[in-house]
Amino acid sequence: MIRALVIRAIVILAIVMLAVTMQGKIPIEGVPPSAGEIPRIVVVAGPTASGKSSISVSLAKALAQDGAGAEVVSIDSVQIYREFDVGSAKTTDKEQEGVPHHLLSILDPSEKLDAKRFLSLARAAVSDICERGKVPIIVGGTTMYLTLLLHGLSEAPAADEQVRFELAKASDEMLYAELELGDPGTAKRLHPNDRVRVLRAVEALRTHGIPLSEINAAHAFRQEHYRALILVPCWPRDVLYERINQRTTLMLEQGLLEETRRLVTRYGEDIQGLRALGYCQALQVLEGSLSKDSFSAEVAQFTRRFAKRQMTFLRNEPGKRGWVVLPSELGSSVPPPKVTKTKGQQDFQALQLGLPRLAQQVRSWLGSPKESNEIWYLDAGYLSSPDCRPGND
Repeated sequence: MIRALVIRAIVILAIVMLAVTMQGKIPIEGVPPSAGEIPRIVVVAGPTASGKSSISVSLAKALAQDGAGAEVVSIDSVQIYREFDVGSAKTTDKEQEGVPHHLLSILDPSEKLDAKRFLSLARAAVSDICERGKVPIIVGGTTMYLTLLLHGLSEAPAADEQVRFELAKASDEMLYAELELGDPGTAKRLHPNDRVRVLRAVEALRTHGIPLSEINAAHAFRQEHYRALILVPCWPRDVLYERINQRTTLMLEQGLLEETRRLVTRYGEDIQGLRALGYCQALQVLEGSLSKDSFSAEVAQFTRRFAKRQMTFLRNEPGKRGWVVLPSELGSSVPPPKVTKTKGQQDFQALQLGLPRLAQQVRSWLGSPKESNEIWYLDAGYLSSPDCRPGND
């Protein structure tokens, strides 16, 4: 009898110790982990064509050299779809260099993807990586998805089905005009062609009379679900714009128009991915409303504007959230050999760190107590230089 009680006590103690050990390692949907036990993630964010995918793969391989191990989680709203390869600049198997990637090509082109579904998929991927003792490296330029991953979802009131049915018949122009009138704050941050998000905002207005901007302001995205180190590769503006031009030309040469035609033939013109930058213009070429000769210039122009918005977000977000910013006039825990001013960016400085040293500093960050997220602006030209690759830093 006594022996049985002792064994039972030992089993209960083991279960309790296991629960304590696992607490905070797997974030529960909608409930942020306890303070001090937030899982660590590394994020490679930045404007389109800045080299995020390549940096994430190189960093993952560098971290693997000391046994840490890392896997990449894409937060790109188009790369998540199968068959959307050329226009989304999706990394190929060769470019992934054996590094495991998550949330690439996991949805059929006909499937819908909203914020709630994305968040569920992304958190499941991050939890799986953390459970196996590896480092999640988040990569992508969809800033809304980054905000959702770090701070959770602001739930809008459910829409009335009759309202949704009526709005489905409205044109993009009509929807955006209604949004500008009823919720100018949301209209200002959304593109008129972003039908999914414009529609959601107008649904909230019509159903409940509540501007989505007020709902988001009330939520404020204050919760922290992860402790994040955000790495931002920075190029001088003229260099970044030239990279965008080259990327657009390459997409056309690699068959973006043919890829778009196949998608339209198989799934129709109304699938979600075809609203994305590049595909939208390719569809216009196929329909005859945009000439093929004008395609590259049109896509490059819209991409430059998009890249500007991405960098504006990444420059303003740290001040709103209280993140630690490096380089900083207050000093740096990452002493670089040099801090450079990025041309074309007023008062904008970037750390000069080669890949080996960057990996070393990331490992140090992962193992040190942190009370807030950090964002490091990196000199992308220096980081991508052959002289700053492994063995040369």
